[in-house]
Amino acid sequence: RNQAIKQSSNQSLTTMSLTHMQWSEPNLDPINSSSISTPTIKNHSVTHHSKHLYCFGGYDGRRNHMTLMIFSIEKQQWHPAKHISGTPPPGRNGHTATLAVGEDKIMIIGGWLGVGPLAASDTHVLDVSNGPDKLRWFQPTPRGNPPGPCNMHSADYI
Repeated sequence: RNQAIKQSSNQSLTTMSLTHMQWSEPNLDPINSSSISTPTIKNHSVTHHSKHLYCFGGYDGRRNHMTLMIFSIEKQQWHPAKHISGTPPPGRNGHTATLAVGEDKIMIIGGWLGVGPLAASDTHVLDVSNGPDKLRWFQPTPRGNPPGPCNMHSADYI
């Protein structure tokens, strides 16, 4: 608690104690998977929910990613998401990932898909209500007029 967390494109994780106003870099264990490594990415999203950070998407200089990595704050360890049902969004960068507090859902909005001149105007949801071992992607069908294509924007849950 009382920490701001920053993940960089060079795979580093930096925290700032809001109590002491001091930056630090925790000593992290390597990814606990021999077959998957965290891509070196930028313009990704990182969202906190229940002692875990969910890192989605990003761009590595060649392509967009649709990878979902999870960081356990208690174990100080990254691992690839497993046991995910539903269809994940296409790879993207510059999107927002906003936690719907009390609903245990992360809303992914917009971003650039890597093709065409316009950003995406879609919304996808990652249901995290059952914890990091039982995740579910879905694409809602909201009523009303969507905001249109958006990239490198901001979003908040009110």
